[in-house]
Amino acid sequence: MKRVIQIGAVCIMIAVWGAGLVWAQNAAELVINYPQVTENPDADALALDVFFTVVDAERRPIANPSIQSASIQIVGDSTIYETAVSKPDTPFFVAIVLDTSGSMGGAIDDMRRAASQAINGAPPEAQFAVIRFNEDINLVRDFSADQARVQDAINSVQVANKGTCLYDATYTAIDLVNQATSSLPQARRAVIVFTDGRDELVAGEGNPCSRHTYSEVINFATMRNANVPVHTIGLSGGQNVNEIELRNLARETGGLAAIGDQAALADSFRQIMDGLKSQWLASAQLFPTQGEHSATLTINLQDGRSLTENFTFIASRDYFRPPEPVELSLDSLRANEAGNLVLTLDVTSPQLVGQVEVKVLDGGVEVSRQATTEIGAVLSFELPAADLELGGQYAIEVTADNPDGAAIKNDKNETVLLEHSFSYDPTVVVEESLVTTVKIEPVRVDEANELLLVGVKTQNGDPIDSYAIGLVNEQTKLEDFHVDGLRPDAAGMLTVPLAALGEGSYTILLEARAADGTAVATAEYEDVAYTPPPPPAPPSLFARLSVALTQYWYITLLIVLLVVGLIVWLMVRSRQDKLITGTPVLQGQGIKSAAQPQALHQTMLFDQASSADKPTGAKTAAKRPSQPRLRIIQTIDHTLIGQDVALAAFPFTVGREGCDLNISGDGRVSRRHLSINFENGRYFLTDLHSSNGTFVAGQKLAPDAPFALSGSVRIDLGKFTALELTI
Repeated sequence: MKRVIQIGAVCIMIAVWGAGLVWAQNAAELVINYPQVTENPDADALALDVFFTVVDAERRPIANPSIQSASIQIVGDSTIYETAVSKPDTPFFVAIVLDTSGSMGGAIDDMRRAASQAINGAPPEAQFAVIRFNEDINLVRDFSADQARVQDAINSVQVANKGTCLYDATYTAIDLVNQATSSLPQARRAVIVFTDGRDELVAGEGNPCSRHTYSEVINFATMRNANVPVHTIGLSGGQNVNEIELRNLARETGGLAAIGDQAALADSFRQIMDGLKSQWLASAQLFPTQGEHSATLTINLQDGRSLTENFTFIASRDYFRPPEPVELSLDSLRANEAGNLVLTLDVTSPQLVGQVEVKVLDGGVEVSRQATTEIGAVLSFELPAADLELGGQYAIEVTADNPDGAAIKNDKNETVLLEHSFSYDPTVVVEESLVTTVKIEPVRVDEANELLLVGVKTQNGDPIDSYAIGLVNEQTKLEDFHVDGLRPDAAGMLTVPLAALGEGSYTILLEARAADGTAVATAEYEDVAYTPPPPPAPPSLFARLSVALTQYWYITLLIVLLVVGLIVWLMVRSRQDKLITGTPVLQGQGIKSAAQPQALHQTMLFDQASSADKPTGAKTAAKRPSQPRLRIIQTIDHTLIGQDVALAAFPFTVGREGCDLNISGDGRVSRRHLSINFENGRYFLTDLHSSNGTFVAGQKLAPDAPFALSGSVRIDLGKFTALELTI
């Protein structure tokens, strides 16, 4: 039996390991290289290009991720913009930065060989510049599309017994790329940095070599509309390379990282070059307001998976969606008591119309005509019927001009925007049998209150008593929610509760119903994205205990009596023991031995001594230095930037909600992201298992591992939020 259990356990472990391996192989992630904004003063929309790469679980580029579709949504706007995905073919300027400091002596040949071979697999649009650095930074070759000359430049670099000015070299390369692309805004940009160490004059001593700092390099690489992704290659195996910093430098700037030993140099360079070739372009026309915006790029793969990643961009002005094309629709046609025809029309975008003209035709021959320049959303015409015959068949044609007098045409390039045939009978009031239509516009998602606001517009036909709405999950194709009996408010909006709905993309199915419940019109609206707010935190143990004690008051009374009784008993016992030994019971029992009188005598002398003569305790509270301050220096919500708080009580927590300092608007900040503590005279920073990490001077902190702080430090919470702590 024991053997069977062991075999079963092994099988389960193998199955779990296999499933995990398959998942890891199939996992994919979206890396935003950088967004590029193009603004034309005469354009109605902002043109946004987002360069991105799809990578696997190990952040290796996936050459063909089988992309099916893409979309972009601005945070706070329910509009989901259609997005075209293509392979970019614009010029690609890439600066290669090679470490030639003294520590590279044993690896320089392998590095030159690996970098030179990687050039053979470069994107066809690529132009390369080559920079070598130690304490000196030299441009070996300016940008060139001639691969042979670039390879010659790589093979010419030599090692010098000097330090590693890594930050200055990277900063120089970014500046070189920006200068080369300043007149080519659509050109792509990248820097590839190779090093075997960290920024220091002498390996292992920690003295910085560069004038620029790590933070300055990141800020320079992520400037608006001048983003330069920094791809990093680290030579491991020694004691000096800072793998964490190299990976973070790539991640923060939209690049990729490859860390490997000397034998894997060729693979490391090839991996980064494959990343350049695997870059994709998502393009959309947006209508944002002026200012900085956070947006989400969603990539839908053919296997049903969806990859999302956030990014930010800036619009220099407000963009307004152009009005809809002019449409004329028949609301009603009837004969009045005088026998004349009363025609009512609905007009879409009346501000684009200068004149509407109505003709009545008999077999193509004009019978009457009327025109108006007083244009509104609803127009009414009374058409004379003196020349109409009882039972005769006639037609109505409606045309329109814009305010400049030019004819307005429909999507078929026709000037007649509405045609309608009818039979004239003035003996009865004729209400034309028109098809009722309903249109959904606009749609807004109120995530804070978990509500969906649906605007409805109706035309023609039967009166509508109420509406029914169903929400179909676009992934499962199942109706996740249905509600009946909705009626619009004064603004024409239907309010739909979303509390029971999960995260996803939904299609709205709208049904307009008459008073007897029959459906008279339907409409659909696709791609409504919804993300429910995080669930409220469960009540604390103290809160649950308080509720229980309040409910069962007699237990509370019993506990109070027991505590009071215990305190009284301890006080009595302490007094008795002190009379015998001079030592309270809470400080330990008296020594019952031959030396007891001497002990009692010493205790009595101590009791009689003045307070100045009494010895102080062995432990004293650590005196806290001046009060530290924490300031928000970067985040998505610009209203929070500059907010400054004093750290008066510890632990001091920072997060998205429910903390001492709350940073809203940045989804990369965890609900409880980090805490700052004061212990034994020092300040410590601890990451609270945040989703996107806590970084101090570019170094990612391990969760639950206190990190000692001193002076002024920059603290990064994920990608978009940074704090400055002054101690």
